[in-house]
Amino acid sequence: VEALHRIYPCGISVYEAITRYSSIDETEEIMIPASLLASLTKEQFNEWNHAVEELIGVGKVSGHSHQHPLTGINIMEYSSQLKEEADKLLKDYMILLQKMEEKMNRCFSNYGIGNKCTEKLLDNFVRFIRILMQLPGMTGNLMLLTDLDENVDKIGRIIEYGRKRDEFCNLLKQSFEGTFLTLPVQQKISEWKDITQSWFLPRLLKQRKFCKELSLFSLQGRVNKEQVLPALQQLLFYQQQKQEVDSSSRWFEDLFGNKSHPGEEQWDDIEVMSKAILQLNRLLVEVVDDPMSIRRVKEKLAEQLSEGYSLFRQMNRELLEGLVYDWECIKQLEKSMLQL
Repeated sequence: VEALHRIYPCGISVYEAITRYSSIDETEEIMIPASLLASLTKEQFNEWNHAVEELIGVGKVSGHSHQHPLTGINIMEYSSQLKEEADKLLKDYMILLQKMEEKMNRCFSNYGIGNKCTEKLLDNFVRFIRILMQLPGMTGNLMLLTDLDENVDKIGRIIEYGRKRDEFCNLLKQSFEGTFLTLPVQQKISEWKDITQSWFLPRLLKQRKFCKELSLFSLQGRVNKEQVLPALQQLLFYQQQKQEVDSSSRWFEDLFGNKSHPGEEQWDDIEVMSKAILQLNRLLVEVVDDPMSIRRVKEKLAEQLSEGYSLFRQMNRELLEGLVYDWECIKQLEKSMLQL
């Protein structure tokens, strides 16, 4: 007891030192050599106390050091339930990553992609697949289309011609039979203009005759002279738009297949497909880093599309859509883990 309470030159006893030490929470043991204690004076001990107090004060003010790894961890709360949830999420995450890796390896092998897999590459490849698998259609020739910006602009102009052609076709068919659409309209407009420049009586007789001829095509059985020129101008515009579309019909059929049968073109689907090929190409550039590899991937896709888009989707749905699904699950798991 006497030795325990003996006051050393530093000003405290062994008992007091033990008491103070036990009051410090979560501190590792500090080994102090016996020789140091033998020569420790009260003044030195006070200096140490002062230095420690300064360190504590500076630490509280500054917090963690710059870029300290622990600054990335913010534990709001902790419980055994949270631990179990985190453990389950991590296990599910690892399983999904393994499944994803297997599917990615198969895809990369199928399409000749040799790039090292990164998160950015995966994200772009998944976006590529998501677009490819949700289109109204796709053909091998469209997949291999070159000079994309120029050709997609051209396709857009033809789509506009086609929509206007169909609009005026429907408008004319409200008043005329289908055979009216094939009239030599420029000739008829020229005839009508010549008639309107005639003298009164010849003009009247010729206008009646002309109207009678047009009445043969009218659903109402008659055409007034006031209706002649507007109808012929609509017919002229229709035929001009039709000519623009017809001049590219073979090219369109090669690119869009059954979506572009002459007179039955599905313009909305064609527009979606043409815009999609631009998006697909931009994403593919992010996945494959050289022109030869991009061409190789497109050729492999075009080969699979040669039997039709429906069969392509049917054959690749499990692998490609499965890859997209796994990626979405991985992202959802990451979000869930961040919310713990």
